[in-house]
Amino acid sequence: MRWYKILHHWSVDVGIGAVLFQIYFHKILKGQLPEKELSIALFLGLWLIYLLDRKIDVSIFPITDQRHLNQQKSQWTFWMLVVGIGISLAFVLFLLPQEVICQGIILSIGIAFYWLATIFKWFNKYLKKEFFTALFYALGIFIPFQMGFNNLLLILLVLLFLLVFHHLKLFLYFAQPENKVQNRLIISLEFLIVGLLISLIIYSNFSFWQVLPLTITLGVQLIIHYFYPNLKMRGLAEIAYWSPIIYLIYDIF
Repeated sequence: MRWYKILHHWSVDVGIGAVLFQIYFHKILKGQLPEKELSIALFLGLWLIYLLDRKIDVSIFPITDQRHLNQQKSQWTFWMLVVGIGISLAFVLFLLPQEVICQGIILSIGIAFYWLATIFKWFNKYLKKEFFTALFYALGIFIPFQMGFNNLLLILLVLLFLLVFHHLKLFLYFAQPENKVQNRLIISLEFLIVGLLISLIIYSNFSFWQVLPLTITLGVQLIIHYFYPNLKMRGLAEIAYWSPIIYLIYDIF
């Protein structure tokens, strides 16, 4: 589908998936939808970060996929998007609670150090880029939760982090199939995620529908890993993060 390829190449699908998971977590944890300003800020902030992150990647590393190539060829579109998103995000920030702004600033400082590590290639020596990408993604979604820290929140945060980490490692392995250590890590992550999902069901007494989005996201990644191991499946893996739509429709009716 041409429209989805455009969304995928410019990372719009990633922002949509993040917002849907934010709404999903609000519903199962707080029983209500998040304020629209929080969702808009998450979408714009994550979209901007992904665009800039890819810009840094193409300036340092060889171009590895169509998304990086598309951004490299369309410099005018890239800068128009960055400026437009930045201005929009600045306006939305004035509508956010002070606590969320402070947490966002702390997260932004962490992302700045992450970009420095990318530019100076510290990841090759000391750190793993995929780990921090997954961590910042998960923390960004959970920032708006103004509630006491508890075991259920921790399990959901770790689960989302591991799902994203598994996703990133999976497609890195497809690009480097000779790296067998990578594949062993992916399999270990799969056992860990399944174990956490079972723990979540037991600990929380969530219904089938309430854990369905997490299960679908993992299921799509497992199918790709064992039946369709191909970089071309990246778009399908990322659209799996839209699976909270199923739960939200169920919740409405």
